[in-house]
Amino acid sequence: MSDSFLSIKVLGSSRYKVDLVEGVTRTNFLSICYAALTTIGLLTFISYATTYVVVENLNYQRDQIGTIVGDLQVVAEIVLLLVFLPVGLIADKIGRRQVYAFGMVTMGLSYFLYPLATGIEELTMYRIVYAIGMGAATGMRHCYSRLSSESHQGKNDCCHRDYECIGGYFRIACFCQITKNIC
Repeated sequence: MSDSFLSIKVLGSSRYKVDLVEGVTRTNFLSICYAALTTIGLLTFISYATTYVVVENLNYQRDQIGTIVGDLQVVAEIVLLLVFLPVGLIADKIGRRQVYAFGMVTMGLSYFLYPLATGIEELTMYRIVYAIGMGAATGMRHCYSRLSSESHQGKNDCCHRDYECIGGYFRIACFCQITKNIC
């Protein structure tokens, strides 16, 4: 690798610039920032969506929600534990970008199917689909630090974590307005 890096100014100031490694363009960097913004939002919203779907679509009483949501979360966590190793092995074979894209598409599919559930069993299946996508997408998040030079990895990681936080807050704020009687 050469010592000449493409620099991107994060906040419009040279003080906050990140030197990108050779072969990484501004478009690549901004795409990863957008991915950070959207991925964490998809991860955080599922808890609100579950409560909304169980109460509004499946007509369960509020006193039954805790057990249902807890059971769905346990299933999702077990699937995540089972998915991470295969996802890493597949990423080594076909590439991180394809695995990340698969994860995002799979999470999107689960969000499409989630409100269509007619019962808890079906909701559990959609939550499994969600967990597989979540495992693929979050398993590839460690790739962010490889975009910048060694001396700027801290700034790069911090920039992506900021986008993740903003994305999480944005999703919660927007979707809580939609489901304000539940949130």
